[in-house]
Amino acid sequence: MSLETDFRTLGLHGASQSLEEVIALAVREALSPRQVLEHVAKREGDHRRTRSFGRRLRRSHLGRFAPVADFDWAHPRRIDRGLVEEAFNLRFLDEGGAVLFFGATGTGKTHLAKALVHHAVAAGRSARFVHTRTLCDELANQETTSGLERRLRYYVRPQLLCIDEVAYQHLDIRRLDLLYELVRRRYDAGRAIVVTACL
Repeated sequence: MSLETDFRTLGLHGASQSLEEVIALAVREALSPRQVLEHVAKREGDHRRTRSFGRRLRRSHLGRFAPVADFDWAHPRRIDRGLVEEAFNLRFLDEGGAVLFFGATGTGKTHLAKALVHHAVAAGRSARFVHTRTLCDELANQETTSGLERRLRYYVRPQLLCIDEVAYQHLDIRRLDLLYELVRRRYDAGRAIVVTACL
């Protein structure tokens, strides 16, 4: 059995993929055994962080987005840039707080919200992005109480939930009740929320 196979058996996939590279580096740089192990551990750590980020990003359902660096701060007629940038320090996640982006159509609310979700994921947080209609339809279409409970838990679980286009939607009373119930449960669980809404 090869050393690469042993590493994979132990779950050290990143280390197994870069083993030849580390060995070549060890020979070239005359590394001590401790230094070799440090390089192996670093490669494994980098690999796991990359995979973890990829999983969190997929689970966020973020889709296409543009970073906050691409946001045109001159476009909205009025915006509190300092307040928006403060949200990106992510303290509101630890406080179970809320961020509301509201304004007229086309002012960049979803751009900022998606950038904030991506920033949270990059910082190691779990997050999910969903449109209001999708969220409310998923909850309302559950045929059993247990199915609804599972779906509510699914949306309560992430550290950050972003609900997009709340005020754009015309929701019936059942969907409004379910949306309220979800927000209440997230509040009780100390989970943060981001909402975009039209004026």
